[in-house]
Amino acid sequence: MAPPPSSGGAVILQVLKILQGFDLPLASAGPLGVHRVVESLKHAFAVRMHLGDPAFVNVTDVIQDMLSDEFAAQLRSAIHDNITFPPEHYGHPEDEAEEDKKRQPHRHQLYAQLDDHGTSHTCVVDEERRAVSITSTVNGPWGAGRMAVKSGIVLNNEMADFSLPDRPGRSRKPFEPPPAQRILSGQEKGRCRQCLRPLCCRTGN
Repeated sequence: MAPPPSSGGAVILQVLKILQGFDLPLASAGPLGVHRVVESLKHAFAVRMHLGDPAFVNVTDVIQDMLSDEFAAQLRSAIHDNITFPPEHYGHPEDEAEEDKKRQPHRHQLYAQLDDHGTSHTCVVDEERRAVSITSTVNGPWGAGRMAVKSGIVLNNEMADFSLPDRPGRSRKPFEPPPAQRILSGQEKGRCRQCLRPLCCRTGN
């Protein structure tokens, strides 16, 4: 079980779908398994740049892609066991036909990635299998660089997770910021895309 955008649940589900097709008892076992996990994450992170607050951005096609067995198989075929690739390789099928590119143009638009840091996460499970999960973040190192005088709480700079159209993101890559993450004007209140990936896994019992 995973939440919808603007959180990252769909990213984890897409990675699992890609890995599911590898013929291994444990897809992440050994150096080859780690390589495949990393490459799967690269594909999913490229696709996730099209996500935004569903109250303001139409993410239907992107989510359908991320949860599609067919699309997962196409991305899996673009993973090579002995090589890695530049950023433009990821997020779309390898050698896709021109007619398919026209039908799914969102797959072929690359956007700058944001640098993530400043977050810690803790999971605790007791002997009775009761679980608590806590995530704490100020977004960047020391957040906004400001501290509340009375409480001593360091204020975050989460607004930096939005895209600013007049700068190339916080990435050194030559891609434009994703429009699905732009700050909204007026009274509109959108949510920035979250890098959190809450996930609950359950067995049959």
